[in-house]
Amino acid sequence: MGAHSHDLTPHQSVRHFFGAELRHRRQAAGLSQADLARMVLAAPSLVNKVELAQRFPSAELTVRCDRALDAREVLIRLHGFAVAERAAQRAGAAVQHPAVGLTGLEAVALRQLLLAVLRPDASAGPVAGVLERIDVALAGSDDARRRRVVAARRQP
Repeated sequence: MGAHSHDLTPHQSVRHFFGAELRHRRQAAGLSQADLARMVLAAPSLVNKVELAQRFPSAELTVRCDRALDAREVLIRLHGFAVAERAAQRAGAAVQHPAVGLTGLEAVALRQLLLAVLRPDASAGPVAGVLERIDVALAGSDDARRRRVVAARRQP
């Protein structure tokens, strides 16, 4: 069945994590790389190279794998993060991919982490802007709710 799990380095990058997640889900489904390749109309060598992060998966392959493995769009979201990471590496800066968003729980966790690590400096500079954007995203379009979230953030 190709390379062993210890050959994977999911901590190295999002693309590596994507490959490890693809392998995990494929193996959990009891499929070989050749089986999955047949299901998604790809070469087994391509599946192998994506799992090992030697090839970047196309959006189309990602969607087909996500559906074949019943991954509930996990692979699709990871692909979005991998695209953003690749864009940032190419640009030499941190670039946010517009199609990648945080879930409400992820946004809350990020906000709490920023406050815990950076307090009391969280109320000034670029961090304040990040917190404001998170608060607005969490509050949605309801202005009254947004004001309550922002006011709560300013309380010690």
